Amino acid sequence: MTDLLEAKGTRRGPIAVLLRPDVLVPVGVTILAGAIRLWNLAKPASLVWDEVYYGVDAANPFSADVELRAVHPPVGTKLIGLGVALFGEDAFGRRIMPWLAGTLVVLLTYFLARRLLGSVWWSGLVALFVALDGLQIVNSRTAVLEIFLSLFVLAGTLLFLRHLEASRASPGHLGPWTLACGLVMGLAVSTKWIVAPALAGMIVLTFLDADRTARRSLVRPVLVAFVLTPLAVYVASYTGTWVATDTTPLEWVHRQLDILEFHRDLAAPHAFASRAIGWPLMIRPVPYFTATRPDGQASEILAVGNPALWWSFVVALPVLLVSWWRERHRTVEVVLAAWLVLYVPWVLVLRNQIFFYYLTPFVPFMALGLVWCLREATRRTRFGRPLTVMVTGAVVVCAVVFLPLWLGLWVSPEHLERLLLFEGWHFR
Repeated sequence: MTDLLEAKGTRRGPIAVLLRPDVLVPVGVTILAGAIRLWNLAKPASLVWDEVYYGVDAANPFSADVELRAVHPPVGTKLIGLGVALFGEDAFGRRIMPWLAGTLVVLLTYFLARRLLGSVWWSGLVALFVALDGLQIVNSRTAVLEIFLSLFVLAGTLLFLRHLEASRASPGHLGPWTLACGLVMGLAVSTKWIVAPALAGMIVLTFLDADRTARRSLVRPVLVAFVLTPLAVYVASYTGTWVATDTTPLEWVHRQLDILEFHRDLAAPHAFASRAIGWPLMIRPVPYFTATRPDGQASEILAVGNPALWWSFVVALPVLLVSWWRERHRTVEVVLAAWLVLYVPWVLVLRNQIFFYYLTPFVPFMALGLVWCLREATRRTRFGRPLTVMVTGAVVVCAVVFLPLWLGLWVSPEHLERLLLFEGWHFR
C-alpha cells in the first residue's frame, strides 16, 4: 500500500507536464512562430509574387491541365489546394497550408537541434532564431513552394539521422526510418527539383558513414529507399494526369524533359534575380508586394532574412569549417552538408533567373550552425555567454525592427526607406 501511495505521489498532472522545460520550450516557441505568421494572414487580399501561379492553380490542383502545364512538380500546389478546399478560394485559403508548414518548420527545427545538441535551452534558441527569421516568415505567409521544401528537408534530415543509426546497427537492413526518409525526400523533389542535391547527398553520406565492409550490403536498401521510393512518389504525384487523361508514360517522360529544357534555357534577365554568391549577405532580396495608399502610407513585403542571424552565420561559417576539419562534430557535419547541397550548387548555376529566396530551406541549418558556435564559445571561453546574449538580443531587435517589411505593415514612406538598408533592397 505504501508503494502504491508513493507511486501516486510521483505522478505529474497535465499542468506539471506542460511546465516541464522539454515541453514548454518547444511549445512556446512554436506558438510564437505560429502567431507571428498568422497575423493578418489574408492581407494583402491580392495575389502576391508567385501566387499568380501556385495560388491560381491551387483552385484545381488535381487537374491534368494544371499538372501538365506547370513548370514544377505538383505536390506543393496540391498542398496549397488543400487549404483552398477547406477554407475557400481566397487569400486566407491559399496561405493557410504554407502557414502550417512554416509553423511546423520551427517545431521540427527544435527536434533536430535537440537530437544533435541535447540541451533543451540551446535547441530552443535554434528554434527561436528560425521563428524570427524574415525569409521563413514571408514564405510561411505566401502561397509559394519554398516553405514546403523547408519542411520536407527538415523532416528528411531527422529521418536520415535515424536511418544512419539503424544502418550502423544492422547494415543492409531496409528499415522503416530508411523508407520514411526516402518517402519524405520524394515529396520534397515532387515539390521542386532544387532539393534533388539533398537527396543525392543522403545517398553519398550513407556510404561514407558506413564501414568499408558494410558498403556493399547498403546497395539494395539505398536503391529502394533513395531511388525507387522517391521516383514512385514523384510519378504518383501526377494523379490527375494518370486518372483523367490517356497520357502514356513516354509522353509523361517527354513532358518532364520539357520542364528540364525550360529551366535550362531560362535566359531572360529578371529585375529581382541575383547571383548566389551574394545570397548569404542578402545583397538582393526579393519584393513580393508593394503598394501605396492615397494617404501616402506605404506597404512592402520583402523576402529578406533576419540580418543578425544571417550575418552572424557568415562570421560563424569559417569557425564551422575549421571545427569540422579538426574534430568532425556531428552537428557541424549536418550543417555543412546542408550548406553543400542547398546552397553551393546555386553558386555554380549560370542561369539568369535564380533568386535569393531559394535559400529558405537552409535557414534552420544556418540557425543550428550559429547556435552550435555560441554553445562552444560558452563552454570554452569567458566571453561565450555575453556573446550569446548579444547575438540573441540582436536577432530579437532585428525581428521587431523589420517586422513591417515581413508582414507588409502600412508605414510612412520615410520609415520604409529607413528599413531598406542597401541599394539592392530598393525596388520602387
